Amino acid sequence: MRKINLKSDGVTGGDKYRKHGSQASIWVSFLILLIAGALYGGVFYLNQSTQKQITSVKAEIDNLKRRLDTDKSFKEVYDFQSRLLELMRLAKGKIVQSNLLTKIAGATLQDVKVDSIDAKNKKGNLMTEVSFFAPNLDVIAKQIKSYNGLVGSGQQVILKKSDVKDSSMKTIVTFPVDMKK
Repeated sequence: MRKINLKSDGVTGGDKYRKHGSQASIWVSFLILLIAGALYGGVFYLNQSTQKQITSVKAEIDNLKRRLDTDKSFKEVYDFQSRLLELMRLAKGKIVQSNLLTKIAGATLQDVKVDSIDAKNKKGNLMTEVSFFAPNLDVIAKQIKSYNGLVGSGQQVILKKSDVKDSSMKTIVTFPVDMKK
C-alpha cells in the first residue's frame, strides 16, 4: 500500500476559506444583534409613549369626574334619572292594576253593581276578591260564570259569601286572574 501523507503543511488554501467563513458569521451575528437591539428600543419607546397617553387620559377622566361631582346640573340630571326610574317601576305596577280593572269591568254583567275590588299577589297569582250587588240568584250565577273566563285553566271562581240586603244580594267572590289572557 501506498503511504498517504496527512500532514497539514502539505494542504494549501483551506485556511483561507476557514478564515473568511468565520468573519462572515461574526458579521451576521453582529447584524442580528443590531436588529434585536433596534427592535427592543422601538418596543421600549412605544411602551413609554403608551404609558404617557394612559396617564394623561386617566388624569383627564379624574378631572371630568371631579367637575361632574361638583356640577349642580349633573346632580339634578342624576336625581331626575333616579326619579324617572322609580316612576317607571310604579307605572308598571299601575299598568297591571289598570289591566286587571279593565278585565273585571269587561266581565261584569250590566245588572251587577260592583261594591269593591281587592287584589293581592299570592305566589305569582293575582288573587282577586270582588264584592258586588245582584238583583237575584240567576244574575249571581251568570256573573260567576262570566268571571270564570278570567281565571286560568284548572282554577275556579269561589263564592265566599252572599247576603240578602234591601232586595239585592251582596255577594263576595274570590278568584285568581290570569293576566296572560
